[in-house]
Amino acid sequence: MEKEVTCRIIAPILEAIKNKEVPPEIWLKGIPYPTACLQNKNERIEWHVYCRLLKNLRPLFSDDDFEEIGWIWAKSPLYRPWAIMTRLFFNMGKSLHWTQAALQRAGNQFFSCIDFRLADMGPNGFKVTLRVKDDYEFCREHFLFVKGAMRYVPGFKGYLDVNVKMEWIPRGAVYENAFSRPMITPSWLQKKVMWTLSARSAVRGMIEAHDALLERYQELEKSRREQEQFSQKLIESQERERKRIASELHDSLGQNLLIISNELAQYLENRKSRRQDLRRICGLIQESIDETREIAQNLHPHQLERLGLTKAIQSSINRIAHPTVIRFDSRIDDVDQVLPPPLEIHFYRIIQEALNNIVKHSGASEAIVEISRKPDQICVVIKDNGKGFYLRQDVSTGKEPIGYGMSDMTERARLLKADFKISSNKGNGTQLNMAVPIQKVL
Repeated sequence: MEKEVTCRIIAPILEAIKNKEVPPEIWLKGIPYPTACLQNKNERIEWHVYCRLLKNLRPLFSDDDFEEIGWIWAKSPLYRPWAIMTRLFFNMGKSLHWTQAALQRAGNQFFSCIDFRLADMGPNGFKVTLRVKDDYEFCREHFLFVKGAMRYVPGFKGYLDVNVKMEWIPRGAVYENAFSRPMITPSWLQKKVMWTLSARSAVRGMIEAHDALLERYQELEKSRREQEQFSQKLIESQERERKRIASELHDSLGQNLLIISNELAQYLENRKSRRQDLRRICGLIQESIDETREIAQNLHPHQLERLGLTKAIQSSINRIAHPTVIRFDSRIDDVDQVLPPPLEIHFYRIIQEALNNIVKHSGASEAIVEISRKPDQICVVIKDNGKGFYLRQDVSTGKEPIGYGMSDMTERARLLKADFKISSNKGNGTQLNMAVPIQKVL
């Protein structure tokens, strides 16, 4: 069952019971709640229980007593701030509109089964109509209680000579509140209160702005994490696809070409005619085998799994330097098992791409590869004496990267959480610097 009445209303009633020394067996008769519950302002009770409580007091309390209880209740701290605010900042008309809105909210919290209507009688009063909703019993004592509250509230709002007339209607009552001689609030008091409220409003605005910025930062941080996870998944997907293609090239095409080459070699041992043509075919097949192995190596670094990171990097330098006129000088510390396997691939790919760029684009005669292991990071320097190029933006920022390869290097460096920079100018060569924090191998 719905509990229509808050126990905040009962506090002055319990105080009056205490003052008159009414025995519990009288005022608690038929009440299904203990005294502690009725004293708890956070509790609620049913309307019919509230009515029974007031009727239990009827033999000992007069109409004036019930009005006095309402008058005491209207003076409570619950209403005092509200009355001061209406007096300071509203004229009579605005005050009534604000009061009606407030009471429709707060009043429904006090008595959810009472309908409330407020009307302006002009500059000297207002009228309130209260009615019990259908299906709820009428309680005369409650409306006397309200009359006492009506006597106090207008006077406290700053008006003197208050006169409250009460007229009974079916299931409720109408209260006419007439008054004269409005009390003027001092301007200095208004200024002080308004200054305080303005300051509080400014602080509230700053807090709201801070909360909005914090929420926006959290959204951006979430987007950044999602982008990082997406990039990681994308590169992992690329690596899986490269590994699959490399495996197919090695297992099918490379194997078939090797079989053909072996069979042709055996044929040459047994046949004398057209040996020159067959040798040329064997040479083309061997070139296809070598090219297939090179493609497979570029797609997936099998040497990384077989040799480890340090030897795989050295092998890649030796392999790429062999057919070129570029002299490579390499100094590489042991960097095996200092990075988790997925990060080893990113590290290897960055160096591999840098070496490919030197061979394909630099026009250099010399290149240096230095990889040194520090206590907390791996430092990489790769430089050449080639023709260089103009960077549109600093590659370390990831803005406007030149070509897919450089963009891929930048993204892999970000996943490594590395400090990454490429410096180059026309005619002055190119230099890559990278510092990768050493991370625990999982």
